[in-house]
Amino acid sequence: MALYKLENLLRATESKEFDSDKQAWNSLRKTWKKEDGTISGVFITLWKEVKLVVPLNDEENYVEEHNSYYGPKPYGYGPDDAKLMKVGEPNIVSIWIPVLQGITDREYKV
Repeated sequence: MALYKLENLLRATESKEFDSDKQAWNSLRKTWKKEDGTISGVFITLWKEVKLVVPLNDEENYVEEHNSYYGPKPYGYGPDDAKLMKVGEPNIVSIWIPVLQGITDREYKV
C-alpha cells in the first residue's frame, strides 16, 4: 500500500493509504465538495509517495558531518526529535510523484 493525496494550487487532501491509483482517485476525489455537498469539478493532480534508497558518497564521513549539523542536540544543531544517521543503514528518501491528472467530478477512466 502506498500513500496518496490530491493537490492543486489552492489546497490538498490529507494523505491516505490505498492499494491502487484507481482506488485512491475514486475515493479522494469525493472529498472535493461544493457548498451544496456535490462533488466539485476542479482540475487536480493525484500524488503518490515513493520511497527510494539513495546511496551516500564517502558514507562514513558523510554520516559524521550530517549528524554534527542536522543531528539532535548535543550532537548537532537539529531539532530534539531529529535522528542520528548510522553507517551501514540504507538512506531512504520519500518523494511525491504525480501519477494522474484529471477533474474531480469524473471517475477513474484511464
